[in-house]
Amino acid sequence: MDQPEGTRRLLDLVEEPQRSALKAWMRHTRVELRLLTWPGNGDTTTSLLAACTKPREGPPLKVIVQPHPAGPEPGPLAGGPLHGLEPLSRPLEKGLAAFAAVAPVCGQIMTLALAGWNPGGPRLVERTVPEFLTSVLGDRVAGGGTIHEWLRDPANHAPPLPGGGPVLPDPLMLLDEAGPAATIRLPVLTGNAHGDLRPGNVIVSTDPDADPPERWFAGLSRFGTDAPLTHDPLHFVMAMIAPCLPGLPQPQRVALGEFLIDPAGGHRALVPNGLSDLVTSTSLATSAWARSVKRTGEWEDLHLPSVVACALLYAGRAVLPAEDRLWFTWLAGRAAAAFLASREPLTSGVPAAGAAALPPRAPLPAADVPVAGSAAPAGGFHTGVQIGDAFYQAQTIHVHPREHPPRAFGAEVPGAAWPDPRVPESGAPRRVRYFVGRERELTELRGLMEAGRASASVVAVHGMPGMGKTQFALEYARRFSADYSRMWWIAAGRPELLGEQFGGMATALGLAVQGDMRTVCAVLFDALRDHGRWLLVFDDAPDAEAVQAYVPASDALHVLITSRNPEWSALAAPLALGPLAAEESRELMSALLHEPGTTRAAPIAERLGHLPLAVAQTALFLRGAPLDPEEYAEELGSRTAGALDTKPVPGYGRTLAAVWTLSMDSLARSSPAAAELLRACAYLGDAPVPWNLLAAAAADLPEPLRAVAASPLRLAEAATDAARLGLLRIEGTSVRVHGLLQAFLRDTDPGPVPDLRPALARAHPGDPRDPCSWPGYGTVLPHALALDLPGSDDPACHRLHLDALRYLAVRGDTRTVLRLATEVRDRWRDTLGPDAEPVLDAAGLLSRAHHDLGAHREALVLDQEVYDRRGRLLGPGDPATLTAGHNLAVDLSALARGGDAPAGIAARAVELLETVVDARREVLGPRHPETLRSVHNLAAELHAEGRRDQARELCEEALSGLTEALEPDHPDVLRSAHLLALLLAGDEPERARRLNEDTLRRRAKVLGPRHLDTLRSAHSHARDLLLAGFPVLAAGQAKETWLAVCATAGEDHPEALRAAGLTARALRATGDHAGAYRLSEDTYRRSVRLLGEDHIETLRAADQYATDLRTAGELATAGDLTRRTTAALARLVRSRRPSPPDA
Repeated sequence: MDQPEGTRRLLDLVEEPQRSALKAWMRHTRVELRLLTWPGNGDTTTSLLAACTKPREGPPLKVIVQPHPAGPEPGPLAGGPLHGLEPLSRPLEKGLAAFAAVAPVCGQIMTLALAGWNPGGPRLVERTVPEFLTSVLGDRVAGGGTIHEWLRDPANHAPPLPGGGPVLPDPLMLLDEAGPAATIRLPVLTGNAHGDLRPGNVIVSTDPDADPPERWFAGLSRFGTDAPLTHDPLHFVMAMIAPCLPGLPQPQRVALGEFLIDPAGGHRALVPNGLSDLVTSTSLATSAWARSVKRTGEWEDLHLPSVVACALLYAGRAVLPAEDRLWFTWLAGRAAAAFLASREPLTSGVPAAGAAALPPRAPLPAADVPVAGSAAPAGGFHTGVQIGDAFYQAQTIHVHPREHPPRAFGAEVPGAAWPDPRVPESGAPRRVRYFVGRERELTELRGLMEAGRASASVVAVHGMPGMGKTQFALEYARRFSADYSRMWWIAAGRPELLGEQFGGMATALGLAVQGDMRTVCAVLFDALRDHGRWLLVFDDAPDAEAVQAYVPASDALHVLITSRNPEWSALAAPLALGPLAAEESRELMSALLHEPGTTRAAPIAERLGHLPLAVAQTALFLRGAPLDPEEYAEELGSRTAGALDTKPVPGYGRTLAAVWTLSMDSLARSSPAAAELLRACAYLGDAPVPWNLLAAAAADLPEPLRAVAASPLRLAEAATDAARLGLLRIEGTSVRVHGLLQAFLRDTDPGPVPDLRPALARAHPGDPRDPCSWPGYGTVLPHALALDLPGSDDPACHRLHLDALRYLAVRGDTRTVLRLATEVRDRWRDTLGPDAEPVLDAAGLLSRAHHDLGAHREALVLDQEVYDRRGRLLGPGDPATLTAGHNLAVDLSALARGGDAPAGIAARAVELLETVVDARREVLGPRHPETLRSVHNLAAELHAEGRRDQARELCEEALSGLTEALEPDHPDVLRSAHLLALLLAGDEPERARRLNEDTLRRRAKVLGPRHLDTLRSAHSHARDLLLAGFPVLAAGQAKETWLAVCATAGEDHPEALRAAGLTARALRATGDHAGAYRLSEDTYRRSVRLLGEDHIETLRAADQYATDLRTAGELATAGDLTRRTTAALARLVRSRRPSPPDA
């Protein structure tokens, strides 16, 4: 454009209501609009009201507000300030041929309007259907309004045709506050929208090679800041369709309407190329934007009501021919019927006048088949309007594939389009309104399809019943429909009917073929090769053998197979479909509950194992039932089969319980051992079951599984039989059954419960403190917790249960240990007595959990009881008694740091540890790991007493011996290495720093980055950085450690308080005194509340806080706090002993 000669404030030039709209637009888009004026030049015959916008952030933008003709007749937009620009309507004047070229631009326009004007995403409000439609249609539907007057005139209803036909509802019934849609609430996506988007007010570059094409929106007087975002795309599409309607024959009008209602429904065949490209491009663009803002379900929920609204707008436009207005009326009624049918759970039983009930969505008639009509119903406004399929006169058409001449199909109409290749026997099932997630799987599927461009692309999507395989295939077909000329859906569940379906396909394509099915398929596939790329979907195929003869070897076809059976590698690239991700599952349930963002969905979705069909079925049941989700979750846990047999999802036909029952019945008939294998696995954990565990349990299994399990080959055959039906998944050397199916099988199992506990006990992984045993515990643990090992009479089962808890303790899952150890200690104490060895072992585990959580008094009480009982029962020198004494000394040491600990408790801790060390050296030997563990703890206690030389000598003894006795990365070795680094810090800081770094690295590798022992090393590393003069690095490390401890153990854990204190010190060293002040104040107050005023950690926090008070100028408060801290520390030193320097 030429440079403007000046600017004027745009708001000074417009009046209401445009002024308010522009002000709102400027406020929400954060721009300032100013008018640009140009000197007259060129052959411009159109003046321009334009604006240059300067956002508060980002580069300047150009916006065309409204082009105005300068003379009595609009001239070409060329030269001068509009040189190189024209409205989008100009290229469309060339006819339908131009639509295909413009279609991609239309998709970009949709993205620009949605994403550009709503960078923060949409807002979500809930409105009833009448409220939503009224917000779009306004007074047009009131008495005297253009839409009301049009529909009120009987002459505008469709003429009756003989033979009867469907009665579509009056679309205005959706606005009736007492009608069938009055109680339906829609999640409406709102935001900044144009309000009147059409080709005439979109300005584009005339240069087709412009990259990116310059584009502006004009006519912003209807711009809305809280408008429904689904309106602009559909209004834009219908504005482009309206001028094309007069040239379309009636069957193509029907197909176009069905395609607008459901762009994924396979109606594209009869739609002229340019219009189908337009609808597809805008649909894909808007769907992509909805996915990007995680509102796919809400966007699709609004699609049909938005079609109704936009169609009614155009039906009310008197400038259109009456026949075209009648088509828009039919479209509104058709969309209303489809919407009500999609809401069957809420609207079933609400009939339209003249019909038994609202009709389901009717399939598009195949080519060469007359369209049936019907008589108009009796009744008037708000009953039923005889519009739609009955209006379009029956006629026969012959059509051919676009871009290809007719070839051997017997149809001789040049230039027509190919017939829609769908017959009722091969129609795709209805796609659900809500499809969430699966982005990774869809991307993987697309990659597998594209990888086979040079040959046939065949992909088999497999998964258990209820995993959503069919809907996944439908979503793939919808999302990538633009890449395929046609799609054919084949119901493959009954292989004996495949030949009939392929014969029907050949007939529909006009192929007159004689011979066997092999000949028919050969001719059919040869014909398909010449007519663009096809997508063939084999839905619910039982196995590769059943469909192999019908899968073509052609690069012109993509074949998608859905199946429960995972064995497809010989024919297709397999793609496993598992449960939804937790977030996706919650999103699906929330959408179906019509409660976007609700947290009520999370617990139920978790209990359902994120199985799509189970989530959908449950949500639809809860939406219409007076049942609280917590009550349903209770029912699901106690009576799974009943909870899963409530009501089928519309279009699925059966409940999940019925599907699983039929599958189990079929499996029991064909492979009884496989059915028993599933029932046995149902009592194990929701985790992979090791193959060797099943083999080891052969003697404990019921017949006929017992005999089968004794033979690895026969057991593998039984597992494969179950896997073919999708009821079991084989994962390497393990098998797995979905947790919800396990609960269902347990609830419906009529036979005795198999006792797998002895077999599991025989698979004991070993010492839970040894990292080499951890993979075994990871495998066994879910099953150990599921099988009620404490209820067994077998001591080996008790031992496995206790060691599983010890494994959890070593891995840092302290709160789980606290809960499970409490339960089993109480249970065994009631059944076995307080002195039983398992009871005392469980009490010791419970004490450790309390200790790790900082509850040292509770730990001390438990360990004292265990020590006393074992000393009385076993004697003071027994190894079990010495272990109890060791634990008691650790509790005493921890408690001694508190300000209110009894006098002499520290000395008692040292004395008890020295006794245990001497006794263990004598009983177990000086290099036994248990002896060395006590040596390590004695060194830590002496370090706390300030006896560094003795502590260092003992620590080096412990580290050397443990390294020799255990693996170098054993947690006990790393614990001693960490202590030695602390002891070296004063004399050999560089060696201490290197040892700390090495210990941190190894702990993170072995224990994980969030284990408390790892975080203790990270704390020490941050302290080393601070002492070495790297405050910025220290502050970053300390803060990261503090946040990790809070996330792992809670912000009130003692380790969290220590990490917060170190972070405050590091911040102070960087000069961030405000940050240090806030953190040290919070740490001090939290320490007083949790530990007491005289605890050593509280005194440290008080000292840090006093420093920050002085820096802030609060000298009196700082002085008072310092005096109190000094006095408390003196009392602690006199009566007990100090703690070691901050580690």
